[in-house]
Amino acid sequence: MHMQHTSPNIPIVLIVGMVLGLATGLFGLKALLLIVGAPVVLLLLVHPQWCFWLLVAAIPVTIDFGQGLTVTRVVIPVVALGILSNALIRRCPWPNPLGSTAARVGSLFFLSILLSLAVALLTQRVPLDMLSLNKELAGYATRVAMFFVTLSFVRRPQDVRQVVLVLVLVGILEALIVIAQVHFRLVLPGDWRFSSIARVDSTEGTFRAEGTTPHPIYLAGFLQMVLPFAVLLLLRARLFWRLPLAAAIALMLYAWYAAYSRSSLLALVLMLAVALYFFTRFGRAVVVIGFLGFLALLAAHAWSLPDLAQTLEEIRHFGKAVRSDQLTSVAGSLQFRIESSVGGWNLFMAHPLFGVGLGQAIHEYMQYLPGWAVSPFHPAEIHNSFFQVASESGVFALFFLLWLWFIAFRGVASAWNDPELSFYARALFVALVGQVFFLSMTPMVRDIWFTLPLAAAFGEIMTVKARKREDQPDAPPQTASTSALGAA
Repeated sequence: MHMQHTSPNIPIVLIVGMVLGLATGLFGLKALLLIVGAPVVLLLLVHPQWCFWLLVAAIPVTIDFGQGLTVTRVVIPVVALGILSNALIRRCPWPNPLGSTAARVGSLFFLSILLSLAVALLTQRVPLDMLSLNKELAGYATRVAMFFVTLSFVRRPQDVRQVVLVLVLVGILEALIVIAQVHFRLVLPGDWRFSSIARVDSTEGTFRAEGTTPHPIYLAGFLQMVLPFAVLLLLRARLFWRLPLAAAIALMLYAWYAAYSRSSLLALVLMLAVALYFFTRFGRAVVVIGFLGFLALLAAHAWSLPDLAQTLEEIRHFGKAVRSDQLTSVAGSLQFRIESSVGGWNLFMAHPLFGVGLGQAIHEYMQYLPGWAVSPFHPAEIHNSFFQVASESGVFALFFLLWLWFIAFRGVASAWNDPELSFYARALFVALVGQVFFLSMTPMVRDIWFTLPLAAAFGEIMTVKARKREDQPDAPPQTASTSALGAA
């Protein structure tokens, strides 16, 4: 008669299950997060590349679980632990703030932010708003991590392909969450969401979805960044994958539309025009004719963008497509953004060297609005990221930020005809153009702290390739094959 032997793993599993179940009963959500997060932490310790992917996946996520516990405050320490532990045993690179030109310029930018803050704390012309300051500092902690980790982990074309796939998958998940919000009235915790709970049951088709972002505008900005890469994957995919990818793009476009962001709409129109101009044979003529038509319309409205927007809004079907009950008119939206930008610039000119301090512009820029300002309200932040940085942190921060953009576009240009990176470089170029325009009409977003170092990494990859070609002078030069996007 054979005796039945109990697997030694079963008691361990039972004990662990009992302990975790008891912890969940006693400590609630935090223990539940521990149960889910423990395997993730183990995975990150074994596979450091997943740390980078997790950080990228967290770009649009700002869910607040209460008691100061947010997704970012969970992800950043876990990612830092995974990267540092693997870097100690040389399984992944150290994030190096001096490792490249982009890293050094980025370091100077973040140091200039701290310098301007130190000046503001020392001078204290007016009492600082510590709540806004702490919020901005937390935001910059995430931006610093994203910037340097991206620079460190994108070193090969394979890294680019992998992170683009991760980005598109995150975009699909955001779209699915938006569908749940719009059609099943899902409400996630967060600042914007708390204010929408009272309306979510009474709205029909005009509820502005925000996904997991802090505001619908940020959702639209994130999806507009992802869409060029999704289109790239569609154009390069095998026949079997084209239908699922086309469906994924349709989902993301629906989610983008559900956010009702007119600033992102204008950015997406510009991105489409750039793609047509550079990557299709007939696109240049279409774009030039369209631009001339736009100038003619603008001239007919005395060169007033708000007046032109008002005319477009009165077009029956187009106006309905860009309106929501929760929005100001298109003309009003453009008007306050223009006023906000001018106010931010005037505030910068009043304090050009170090600005007024991180998170403090909202308390001062209203008095610097132009004399022709007529908008009845202004949101809590300057709706121009460049002038927001300039007015709060001064000319040095603005200079280094613009330098980062120059490095990014130069990196994309260096990979424009590379056989491995050209497709990704061109998609990233379209995304960067859209982000420049989007940032000129919205406050600072996380997304650029991924795209800027990604584009800079393209330049570093191409530099390494050039050195290898110098070491092998007999190797034939490579050029990009004709892409599905078409030749410029």
